[in-house]
Amino acid sequence: MSSEKHVAVLVFPFTCHHLPLANLVRKLAETVTNVHFSFLSTAMSNRDLFPPSSRAELPPNIVVYDINNGVPAGHHGATTDELIEQMNMFLKQAPKSFRAAIDATERDARKKRPTTRPWKWLSLFCISDIPDNILQDPTTSPVSNFVHQLVRMLSCATAVIMKSYVEAIPSPLTADLKSKFKILLHVGHILSTTSSDSNPTGCLMWLDTKNPRTVAYVCFGMIAVPSPTKLSTLAEALESTGTPFLWSIKEHMMVHLPEGFLERTGQCGKIVSWASQSRVLSHLACGVHMTHCGYNSVFESVAGGVPMICKPLSADKMMNGRLDGMVKALEVVLRSDAGEEMRKKVGELRERLVDASGPGGSVQADFKILVKLIST
Repeated sequence: MSSEKHVAVLVFPFTCHHLPLANLVRKLAETVTNVHFSFLSTAMSNRDLFPPSSRAELPPNIVVYDINNGVPAGHHGATTDELIEQMNMFLKQAPKSFRAAIDATERDARKKRPTTRPWKWLSLFCISDIPDNILQDPTTSPVSNFVHQLVRMLSCATAVIMKSYVEAIPSPLTADLKSKFKILLHVGHILSTTSSDSNPTGCLMWLDTKNPRTVAYVCFGMIAVPSPTKLSTLAEALESTGTPFLWSIKEHMMVHLPEGFLERTGQCGKIVSWASQSRVLSHLACGVHMTHCGYNSVFESVAGGVPMICKPLSADKMMNGRLDGMVKALEVVLRSDAGEEMRKKVGELRERLVDASGPGGSVQADFKILVKLIST
């Protein structure tokens, strides 16, 4: 292999974690063409990220490797509990799977230099917001064991990379993190540049028919979902306020919606099993995002200048936002002066992050440092 350098990228292939990392690797590969990147993830994750129709668009210095996910055949993961079970199976199998894949990439690349580039996220939590499964005994909890091992490896890190912006993080926290690591880099929220169809459900055309800033976009992520009672309450709030809405919800959860809800709201609402979130949030008709406060979702809302009604459900979501009272929240954000002020503040933050990502901005500066780290 002619490439002088080799970077093996280990992926956590659940929810939306793999997409930002894939986008970062693509950007790096296009920037440093003499570095070979091995992207290690499960077969299902790789199919989602790099479908056969778009594999040809990958930079030639990226090679995708499938790893064993530890999930037995026939385990479908249709429900939230089953998806969590699959995650635990993966975490138990991950050390062996990644070690085998790394051995294969080292043979292919003829390069071997053990280093680590862990993601630092636990320091962003308040004590009360740390998920219960992290606090459990690491000998019995796969998630807790995974996090404990990750933390132990931090002392080996040449650099810590955050998919964030220094402008979006309180300066005391940034200063504290910088004091603990050799190099701390913020590479921003990198969106996909692939040309694949991202409007298969007609969401964007439907949004084209709505007035500016009037639609509530509802999505609670790929795994965590509200309880049936909370889903029903949310549906009742949307219906009682007459709010135009676009709701991305899994098909098996639709049975928990109030009887007749779909028929009664058919003129003002649209329900889909999947939506291109970044494109929906950047559409002029989108007025508010009802969200579980996932990290990607928060930044995509800011990028679109869309205020959020927050319903955190688990993990880091507890720290990213809190808000109760759906009916009141809809009225405030969409139909009041306070909502206009929220949009103004989100717009101001958006401009700061746009500047950070532009020429001479903090994200570009940190990205150049990252490029230098992996290419020299």
